[in-house]
Amino acid sequence: MSKIEPLINALPLLGALLLAACGGGGAASTPPVASGGPGIAVGEPHPGAPARDEFISLAREAQCADQRNRLYVIDGKQVLWDRAGSCADNGRGLTLFGLLPGNLLCASSDTIAGPRTSCTDESFRSMFDTISKHLDDADLGLGAAHKVEVLAFAPKPGPVAFEPILQDDYSGVTVKQNVVIRDAASFERLWTAHFLGRSPALPLPKIDFARKMVVGVFTGAQPVGCRSVSIAKVVQDGRQMTIEYEISTLMTVAICTQANVAPMSMAVVDRVDGAVDFVSITPEHLAFSSLDLDNNSGVTAPQTMVVKDAASWSALWAQHKRNVMPALPEPVVDFNKFMVVAVFAGSKPNGCYSTTLSNLYRSGRVINVTRIDRLPAPGTVCPQALSSPAHLIMIDRSDDPVEVAVRTVS
Repeated sequence: MSKIEPLINALPLLGALLLAACGGGGAASTPPVASGGPGIAVGEPHPGAPARDEFISLAREAQCADQRNRLYVIDGKQVLWDRAGSCADNGRGLTLFGLLPGNLLCASSDTIAGPRTSCTDESFRSMFDTISKHLDDADLGLGAAHKVEVLAFAPKPGPVAFEPILQDDYSGVTVKQNVVIRDAASFERLWTAHFLGRSPALPLPKIDFARKMVVGVFTGAQPVGCRSVSIAKVVQDGRQMTIEYEISTLMTVAICTQANVAPMSMAVVDRVDGAVDFVSITPEHLAFSSLDLDNNSGVTAPQTMVVKDAASWSALWAQHKRNVMPALPEPVVDFNKFMVVAVFAGSKPNGCYSTTLSNLYRSGRVINVTRIDRLPAPGTVCPQALSSPAHLIMIDRSDDPVEVAVRTVS
């Protein structure tokens, strides 16, 4: 049996619909009926109400939903699933269900072959077409005659992606504080206070506060000029979120200036309405060696792996380099002393995507690795060829669990 230890296991297929959502192509077909709730047998209709937990489970399992993943209940009778991701094929999907995930009414998807729409019940086609054109409207374009309810859900517990928006050692906010911003007006006031007395100020970033929020760590005035703060990891468990941050003093050959500084760091994360805790960590930074950094990996499904034996390493390397002719020899790894951590971003639609591992550290009994996913900025001209970014590193062998924190940068 292979000893490759997947940290992010390939999620179970939920029928042809999820296969398409991961880039399988073609129109989405009917997913299987999910497990029933308490007291309800598999496939047995729920009495008059949508199977909310089952739809949430369906959305949580989606692999191609890193850009958008939303559920709506319409009139208490239908459920709409709107998802979008960075898959090379079928990056967008819109599906209208009845009361159960197995009751597919209409579905549309964007594929390499072009957009496709189908309805198993033609009486819902007009409604579905209207919704498709009004996804950014609160009522989905259906008007006052229909009730549209957002079916909110949190991702699976664990590290979640975050996007750093500003890290600065000279903030105008000189009082120590941690902030959670959930509205545009508060964000603008904080941004103005940060740049107080400095000109020109950086333009205010546009944040969709309906789906996102801003978290920030302000250390207040500090007497040591080489001090800085950075957000290292964001962990979500249900509607609760924990922000782990590190305050560090940069060690240089020069003596740090005695000028007053006020380090800060802010990031954008998915919105939660529950408690947000801030935890200062003192990590033990670890060394690592890069084995390969490639944008054309043969591993095209998003996953992270830890490899601890030679046979599994050979198999993984062969799959990773299957697109290279002649085949490249695998790097030599002494698995008595080291192990391999490999991340694969999955298939991407163009060559502007990349992924790298950095900032390896131990906190408690967990080895943390920061994965930086670089996305194309709006308006960027990108090579129009499919890519599959990957980074493989070698670290000291350990039985401690490995967790990957994802930072997105454009």
